Amino acid sequence: MNQTVLKVGTGVSDITPALEVGFLTSSVRGTYAPFKSVRSPLKARAIALEVGAHVVVLVSLDLLGLSEDAVYGWERFKAASCGTVPVDNVIITCTHTHSAPESLALSDLYTADSYKQWLGQLEGAIRKTISHALNTLKPVSTVEISSSELDGFSLLRRIALPQGIVMSDTMQPVAADLFARRPIDRRVRVLRFLSTDGNSLASIVHFVCHPVHEMLFPSVSPDFPGELCAILESEPTNGFPMFLNGAAGNINPPTVSWGVEYTLKHAEALAKKIVEQTDAERETVTDLMQMSQSMDFDIRQEADLPISDARAVIRLVRIGRVAMVFIPGEPFVETALRIEQHSPFEHTIVVGYSECSVGYIPTIHAFEEGGYEVGPGKWSYLEADAEERIYREAVSMLNRLYENEINLANSI
Repeated sequence: MNQTVLKVGTGVSDITPALEVGFLTSSVRGTYAPFKSVRSPLKARAIALEVGAHVVVLVSLDLLGLSEDAVYGWERFKAASCGTVPVDNVIITCTHTHSAPESLALSDLYTADSYKQWLGQLEGAIRKTISHALNTLKPVSTVEISSSELDGFSLLRRIALPQGIVMSDTMQPVAADLFARRPIDRRVRVLRFLSTDGNSLASIVHFVCHPVHEMLFPSVSPDFPGELCAILESEPTNGFPMFLNGAAGNINPPTVSWGVEYTLKHAEALAKKIVEQTDAERETVTDLMQMSQSMDFDIRQEADLPISDARAVIRLVRIGRVAMVFIPGEPFVETALRIEQHSPFEHTIVVGYSECSVGYIPTIHAFEEGGYEVGPGKWSYLEADAEERIYREAVSMLNRLYENEINLANSI
């Protein structure tokens, strides 16, 4: 068999915590509370991609996020979680569900023995999930990308009023003019890996929105990303699903903390859009490329943190005509759209909540307006120029990756 054929493997494990490993009740006050029940379990999902000897593993966790303090050192955590795969070849993302453990060290939960025990279990679950994905690799005949739009489930949440910035969910019912505000990204994009018989082996779903339908509910839940995956995997023809959240730092659903009914409604609407997509583009993929870049940022003094700088890592993966950009923390939708606009690739997908969190990454305009996302505090502490630097670095990396692709093609 051709050694340059793309292969894909999948794995999934349960990462549901004990109830005392609680949820965030206030990032500003730094408080948490224990869960009272499990409505739906949390999962770790892995998709392994292999071309020849080159392997890249994407991991999606039904978690709020992961930070340096919360995992007792990011390099330590990656080494403990990746098993036999080099840490640079594993990209960890979080769906950002707010009904999961407070795993960003916004409170002191991370110092509790119950949390530390769960963290060890999480590392083991990720290792197991990656191992299973590597052991189930199958040849991919074609890679398919499709897109549609889902209206009515997301909007810019920051509303500028004379008294300051308010959240859109406080203005019920949400007026049509608020839904019409731009920029916004309501695309439901799906990257499918098809077998030689045309069946879906795995699919990556990308959508941009905060999973906050059950925020502050004392029940463990993966919110709409987890429910979407459950719906898709209930039908074998859909293949193994993974959800990747986009640059949702300033994107919310119309309602917040309105309960399970809205979680399911959101997931079902997404699933319907995915199943109905008909504009798919297909290609045969025979190579896989990746790139990483570390960036150091100063911490705003007014954030009053015991550190003076932070490191962010941007990761790129190219699969055929699709380039995926993985950004840590919570970027704004404007940033992702700018990166995509200036990318040389035919399809560019920007993923937020990746690797070690660096908090919110507001735009300069957001700093001028004020509001929750600009902090300062543990949830928002980077200097105001961080967004521009990340945008420029991501575009530069995309251009370098594209040039490498051209050089590779010319050398064949």
